[in-house]
Amino acid sequence: MGYGYFLTKVFQHLNIPVEKGKIGTAKQSFSLTTLVECECIEGKTGPLSKISQLIIEQDQLKHELEEMIVRSEGPSTAEVNKLRKKNDALLAQNVALQEKLIKDNDEANAKLTLGATKVLPADKSATRQDAEGVVGAELRNKQDMSTTPGGVAASVTVAARMNERSQQQS
Repeated sequence: MGYGYFLTKVFQHLNIPVEKGKIGTAKQSFSLTTLVECECIEGKTGPLSKISQLIIEQDQLKHELEEMIVRSEGPSTAEVNKLRKKNDALLAQNVALQEKLIKDNDEANAKLTLGATKVLPADKSATRQDAEGVVGAELRNKQDMSTTPGGVAASVTVAARMNERSQQQS
């Protein structure tokens, strides 16, 4: 049965105007070769038409191109695994170095605190001379010869002023 009959019914159902056609003409029917080439039915025909050959060849070339793109763009699995292992080793080394740095910093702070407690008398009030000494040390040890706002020198200076005021009031 020709496909024109089915199309006519569809067009009539959708109210699409159609012209009077001739039933059974070559234009209104599928050949066995066409149906086989379009994979609508199974079977073997003679040699494929030129268009079918070109479509098959185009599909093969597309597949080859996709494979070549994947091979050229992406690194191999072995290379990716090697880089992941190297990254994991570097991350582990980084963690170990951070832990060592924290431990060394804690040890240095402990030594500094112990040394400071031996040198400084316990519960001594800051004086004007202490503040001047700290300001002088900070000025000598900085390249720009200035004190840090809110730094040690500023804190000792404020403490010395507060101590002087409290001694004057008592």
